[in-house]
Amino acid sequence: MQKVRRLPLHHACNVRDLGGYAIDEHCMSSWHMLYRSDSLEKLDEHDWQYLANCNIKWIIDLRSDSEQQQMGYDAAAHGMTKVSLPFMKEDKSPKELLDDEAREQFMESMKLKYDEMIEDVPEQIIKVFDVIANALSRHEAVLFHCTAGKDRTGMLSVLLLSLIGVDRYDILADYQVSATYNTLGVNQMLPKELMQVPQIRALFESTPDMMEPLLDKLETSGGCEAYLLSIGVSKESLEIIKEHFITSR
Repeated sequence: MQKVRRLPLHHACNVRDLGGYAIDEHCMSSWHMLYRSDSLEKLDEHDWQYLANCNIKWIIDLRSDSEQQQMGYDAAAHGMTKVSLPFMKEDKSPKELLDDEAREQFMESMKLKYDEMIEDVPEQIIKVFDVIANALSRHEAVLFHCTAGKDRTGMLSVLLLSLIGVDRYDILADYQVSATYNTLGVNQMLPKELMQVPQIRALFESTPDMMEPLLDKLETSGGCEAYLLSIGVSKESLEIIKEHFITSR
């Protein structure tokens, strides 16, 4: 199978393979195992078939319940199992953000930093790692996503790449590129007048300083694996993921 970083889908712009990141001079993250993505509700048959050809059997939806209801899709119709594990509180839609009160509430909620947000979802993290370990043990690929493929998806990507020892700067680079790709996708859903508001526009950026506190948190916790074990992720799940998500260069 061809190694492609960003998948050439018609109706999702931020779908990426997490393979190919160097761990040391001998190892790297495995291709064709874990994929990060923005929302999938607009995919056409070509797109779904492309994902199927990537051996993606599991989809982890990190969006809120209301997002999933408003922007749903049928993974089962394409031979994939969808697992719903919301990683954050309810979000406002782009249209709702035009309302001053809703905008204020949204901006207040987004003041939470990634290192704080992750503390709110330990049970979801445990389940996510169990699902991924189960899939990889069967040699089945997993795609996980939120709406923009940046915040919730970004946090999970950081955990997975940190777990296997990918360099901090490569992890930050993987996060940063979301803002570029999203100019083709989710950003276009936002009313132009909304994007004129500097505070709102800043929320759709993905600069290193936004993710660095989470990486710092993992380091001060004794490393990513130590942190994950401390919140209840099983050692068995972590070992399975490392076994399948690390390969020789």
